Amino acid sequence: MELRHLRHFVAVAEERHFGRAAARLGIEQSPLSRSIRHLEAQLRTALLERRSRGSQLTQAGTVLLPQARAILAQVARLKSLSVATQASSTPRLRIGVCDAVATSRLSMCLSALRERHPDLAVEVLPLGPTEAINAVEAGAVEVSVALDPVASTAIARVHCWTERFVVAMTNEWNFSRRTQIPVADLLEVDEVLVAEAWAPAAERWLHEVAAGTTGGIPPVRHLPSCLGLFTSIGMDFGIGLVPSGFEDGLDWAAVSTRAVEGRNPRLPVVLLYSDDNQHPGIAALRSVIGTRPWRCDTMVSVAAPAEIPDHSP
Repeated sequence: MELRHLRHFVAVAEERHFGRAAARLGIEQSPLSRSIRHLEAQLRTALLERRSRGSQLTQAGTVLLPQARAILAQVARLKSLSVATQASSTPRLRIGVCDAVATSRLSMCLSALRERHPDLAVEVLPLGPTEAINAVEAGAVEVSVALDPVASTAIARVHCWTERFVVAMTNEWNFSRRTQIPVADLLEVDEVLVAEAWAPAAERWLHEVAAGTTGGIPPVRHLPSCLGLFTSIGMDFGIGLVPSGFEDGLDWAAVSTRAVEGRNPRLPVVLLYSDDNQHPGIAALRSVIGTRPWRCDTMVSVAAPAEIPDHSP
């Protein structure tokens, strides 16, 4: 006896018609009839009475129907249990990504991770600028990728790559034709736009480069998102400070970026995770980052000044 014979019997018993049952099962009527005859031969009893307007269950068929339904339901439950068990055994790595992290290099890391560990399920969750450490400590994610986070003794920290600030502007600005922007010119603008995600680092750097000058730093306006920042710059509402990793994502003809002359701070992008978390995906991601998969011809880096040697891409 095969399960398909029971499925065919239940379909005919419920439809009370071979034609409708065959259509429901997606098969021809003749193989359905052969299947029912084969089941009846195995059980050595008639299960259905064929009539001109349909089919009726015999006494044996009436007894068999609930048992056949129960067998098919149990098989379905076993299949669901098998799928659920397989899914639960597949490691799932939840990665929190802060808005300040450029997606180009991260995408290369995740592509390499998927290629080397196809059985690892990866879920990427967006995080606010202050949520990277909290999400790891609360167990909401296994790892966070963040820009210049606040130090925490309970969180392990692995360096991924280094960013630097560049100036983003439209071509209408009078110093847009320069290859590098003097710090003095930057401090004289009416306003500097930054995204909330990297605002603290940008303001710290502006105060550092303005030390010893008489004018101080220009007003700094915070935009809630990267999209809002780039939109405001593209509409010529001002110039912005942007981590260098975002240059690859700028495909707007109206917006370009320039390096800043002189000292420019390192903006480390780091991987954060709990020291006691033994998730296999963490070691896999660390291994991928160690191979630096973003090193390719499409990645363009900003040259570091001579007094600050830099070995990052």
